[in-house]
Amino acid sequence: MAIGWLLIRLGQGGQGGVCMRRGYQCIREGEASIYFPEGERHNVFYNPAQCFNRDISIAAARAFYSLRVNRTLSHRKRRNNTAKPTLRILDALSASGLRALRYSLELGSDIIHHVTANDIDPNASRAISENLRRNRIPESRVSISNTDVRHLLNGGEGQRFDVIDLDPYGSAIEFLDSAVQAIEEDGMIMVTCTDSSVLCGRYPETCMGRYASVGLTAPYMHEMALRILLNSISKACGRYRKVSVPLLSLSVDFYVRVFVRIHTSRLAVKRMAAATGLVLQCVRCPYFKVVPMVRGESKYTAGRIEASVCEICGGMQFKMGGPIYTGPLHHREFVQEVLKIASNDTLSQSLATRKRIMGVLSVVLSELNQTVMFYSHPQLASFFKLKVVPKMEVVRGVLRQLGFNVSLSHTCPDSYKTDAPARVLATIFKEWRRRETNGSIPSGTSGNLSREIVFDTSLRYRRQISAYYPSSDERGPQPRAHRPSHGSTAATTRVLAGLEQSRTNTE
Repeated sequence: MAIGWLLIRLGQGGQGGVCMRRGYQCIREGEASIYFPEGERHNVFYNPAQCFNRDISIAAARAFYSLRVNRTLSHRKRRNNTAKPTLRILDALSASGLRALRYSLELGSDIIHHVTANDIDPNASRAISENLRRNRIPESRVSISNTDVRHLLNGGEGQRFDVIDLDPYGSAIEFLDSAVQAIEEDGMIMVTCTDSSVLCGRYPETCMGRYASVGLTAPYMHEMALRILLNSISKACGRYRKVSVPLLSLSVDFYVRVFVRIHTSRLAVKRMAAATGLVLQCVRCPYFKVVPMVRGESKYTAGRIEASVCEICGGMQFKMGGPIYTGPLHHREFVQEVLKIASNDTLSQSLATRKRIMGVLSVVLSELNQTVMFYSHPQLASFFKLKVVPKMEVVRGVLRQLGFNVSLSHTCPDSYKTDAPARVLATIFKEWRRRETNGSIPSGTSGNLSREIVFDTSLRYRRQISAYYPSSDERGPQPRAHRPSHGSTAATTRVLAGLEQSRTNTE
């Protein structure tokens, strides 16, 4: 049984399989295969940990096409034209070309009009050309571009696309302006940023330089990273009287990935100003507050930061982060369509990470989409110094009993994403401590609720573990050499070598 498991990990590894063919290393993912000359594997960038990223991008492109066709045909039928529009997709930083190959092969000619695979590296262009030939994809379906993507988008060639996929090594901020100009009306831009340490507040000076914003190191930092990126996309759109509508925003493993629809609207650009805010984080406790930078609906005024006292500890010192996007992170209809595709056995048979996609999207659908950020269960329990920590579902049950909404966040499994004020959460934890341990209550945290708190300890919540904890081979950065991972290829190879030696000795 153990040997079979090891062979499966080596054969699949989250990327579909690895084999050698006539001096080439062949890596199969989805319906596409990419080939590297033996000994030249590292000449072209390929990251097997991004399999989930590529899988959900395939599903998202199909979902976007489905919703766009339905919306477009409703207008075209009035003109007696029922021809379905197909998509022109740009894989802006293609590297090995795997993503462009998968778009062409898995979406098909009924969805794809043309795919452009671009990379500034000549080695990458040669690799893409070889992979196209070996996958028997004609150049009429996938074309190769060897130039700076900014020149391709708004330079001499000036092409326009329905879907633009930006997945660089690091930050995508330098490509946003060009992508916004080259996207078709009601097109979709997919953006990945892998500089999570910058977005999550470890380097505030770098974050300010790249994104004109400051991240905070807090339990909600991964959601804040998404909102910082969405704010940068919104600003890039606003310069051209366009507006970005988030369809799906994910923080996964070591990167953030957002899918946004772009359309032109002067009125919507003005409304986006009211969806921008600053974050005030208390320096002594978990309390935070989001302050809008612009107020109003039809007539707008500058936001104000009024002198306030922390609702939990009574402190008056706050760290300031942002600006961030404070609107909804997801479009429910789009997420439901992607989940429908991932759940379809026929449409999702090429998605190796299908179960994880379904787990993550199920949590996304349950999120309170209008609530900005969340509180952490361990952080609250630590601040109130609880000796007996309540189960999360017990606290969630109390919040619902008091008339508030509460959900998890896909960025953190121990989260309370709720519309309840911070003082309500503080009172719940204080009351639990008083009843269970009869200990003293920290000063400055007193408060009374209009209804009696009832703790139902019989409540249980089955967490969707697959949404939060991928296997070690699906993560990005691996443990250091002196700390081998349980599922690492090196460790597996050593075990198989030992088994082979034992069998030889026995024979």
